[in-house]
Amino acid sequence: MLLRKGGEAPKPHAVQARSGQEIVLRSGVSDYDGTAIVLDSVQDVVVRGYPDTILRISGTGPVVMVTGSCANIRFDGFTIQGPGPLREPNKVYSALVSLNGPYDGLDFCDVHLLNGPNHGIADLASRIGRNVSFRRCTARNGGNYGRTDGLKWDETKDESRR
Repeated sequence: MLLRKGGEAPKPHAVQARSGQEIVLRSGVSDYDGTAIVLDSVQDVVVRGYPDTILRISGTGPVVMVTGSCANIRFDGFTIQGPGPLREPNKVYSALVSLNGPYDGLDFCDVHLLNGPNHGIADLASRIGRNVSFRRCTARNGGNYGRTDGLKWDETKDESRR
């Protein structure tokens, strides 16, 4: 393994998904400074992990960014971990998963969101996305100023508390 100055392992680069691609995330923890996975105007993509797969970000995210016109995207079996809740009002807006464009058919299955800065998943496209499903997913220990905002859609929130 290559090490950076100071003994740190190099951080992986962001994956830019292509239509029809299956992205298999490695087992274990992967640390990122910024966005790990970008889905920009793609369709029929699967992002799959293992039960111990953790995408961890040290900054404010997003770890996964869905932008442009995307369709039929499946996220399956991994954890996204952020730096924890923001403590300063209005310092920055952030979500672990950011939805920024028209999308149709996003399927989240066994995806766990931990320690999000503002939100676990935020729809920033405001009313132009359709057909989103969540199965066996959790959002914990994050959100604005210590409360957990699991999902933010169209100026409303579904606060997932445990």
